[in-house]
Amino acid sequence: MHFSEQGRDAQVIFVNIISTAIIYGTHSLPMITTASKLTTPVLKWAGGKRKLLPRLQQYFPAELTSGQIRYYAEPFVGGGAMFFHIAQHYQLEHYYLFDINPAVIACYQVLQVAPRALIDALQTLSDGYLTLEQQQRQQYFYAVRERYNATSLKPGCKPRGSDLITHAAMTIFLNRTCFNGLYRVNRQGEFNVPHGRYRAPLIVNADNLWAAHELLQRATIKCIDFMAVTELANSSMMIYYDPPYRPISKTACFNQYAQNGFGDTEQQRLQQCFSWANQHGAKQLLSNSASEDGFFQQLYRNFTIHTIQAARHINADASKRGLINELVITNYSAKPLKLI
Repeated sequence: MHFSEQGRDAQVIFVNIISTAIIYGTHSLPMITTASKLTTPVLKWAGGKRKLLPRLQQYFPAELTSGQIRYYAEPFVGGGAMFFHIAQHYQLEHYYLFDINPAVIACYQVLQVAPRALIDALQTLSDGYLTLEQQQRQQYFYAVRERYNATSLKPGCKPRGSDLITHAAMTIFLNRTCFNGLYRVNRQGEFNVPHGRYRAPLIVNADNLWAAHELLQRATIKCIDFMAVTELANSSMMIYYDPPYRPISKTACFNQYAQNGFGDTEQQRLQQCFSWANQHGAKQLLSNSASEDGFFQQLYRNFTIHTIQAARHINADASKRGLINELVITNYSAKPLKLI
């Protein structure tokens, strides 16, 4: 990618100020000692469940409200809306948050152990961006994106210290300023979502980040394949699966959240994981699309399948945005519960 003179200047400024923020801690931020306000997801996420939670929680297992569930696992944590909801409304002993996307996991790992450094670095990025005019903001965004891809994390890679903090800050910055909050990578594993052109995006919500930090203290966070939950499944655990959805049409494909995608073979492997955890007594809830070919109805025919309506907000054709059917699959008979 070629930058104009202004774009190159923005890139140089970005490199300098992010390094200063990490080394010296340029911002003094208050530390919240209790998650007194409801914590919202740190990352915007296509297909995130924040707005769908009132419907989904009606299908929570009765054992969750009765206190029999002690552990919670989410092997496709993404934006983490379900985790943040569960962690704030139910007193569980421990949480297991997994994802194959190394950038997402690194973001949560940094927030878990180094919130002040992360917020400082993110605040510096935000300050540098919001003071610019729209054209300069676009140049700044692409300079950050180029830097981000040049230092992209690879599965199994374990960078330390300031490199990881820098990357986590850039993950949140790009997520908050890119088009529709998408996380999408190409076949080379490079983040390729364009600039979002928002007038006043909220890039740094320090209170929310501190509250999320507190909730993450009881979590094990790993960049690992979803099959890892089979080693944990037991009768005291609830598992929620929110995998990349199977496209309901050829143009409605948003499953490129990781370099290798998530096709039908992976969906079938997920069903094997679901079946194995079922044999070990875990209470499981899974979300996915209601494709017209009955793929999931056949795949999960031995389990309980519910159909709910959800709003679709991302579509190039505005006329195709609106309510669509989604599936909620459980390995228990779910009766509607009182909403929290």
